[in-house]
Amino acid sequence: LGLICLIVPLSLRASLFISRNHVGEQMTAEEVQAEVVGRYRLLSENVTDVVWIADADLQVTYVNPAITRVLGYDVAEAMAMSWEDIWDPECFEAIKKMFVEELTGKNMDHKTPDTLRTIKARLICSDGSTRWVEVKCTSLSDINEKPFGLLVILHEITEDGQIAELGA
Repeated sequence: LGLICLIVPLSLRASLFISRNHVGEQMTAEEVQAEVVGRYRLLSENVTDVVWIADADLQVTYVNPAITRVLGYDVAEAMAMSWEDIWDPECFEAIKKMFVEELTGKNMDHKTPDTLRTIKARLICSDGSTRWVEVKCTSLSDINEKPFGLLVILHEITEDGQIAELGA
């Protein structure tokens, strides 16, 4: 029984296990990578929350298709937009501060490795309307724990009753 197990550390301190149980079959590194990428793609393309990945310069490098359902932008359109164009101006400075602090490690005393920074903010939809979202953010770090980007998850709260607590 040939068993290959790959543990891929994630910034959220979780692990993903990939295994194959075929007798005498071994996976090459390329096959393992393809399987990992395939599983991430399956997951990210089917969740209802928006998943954004940005590099250290805050350039968007990935956004999942949920962006279309939540804000009305297609993926290519959202990736080409600047952060200032998507965030409501009243919320943008707080969002930018959170992103910069996460990338630079500032104000991290309260943060454990499993904690995501969270804030509520408004985003601008393709039709000009706004939507409230809960923004969860964490830095993506290399093996030396040096941040190289951000993982941002947006959960829409406009329609689920949580908006009343915001006074909107």
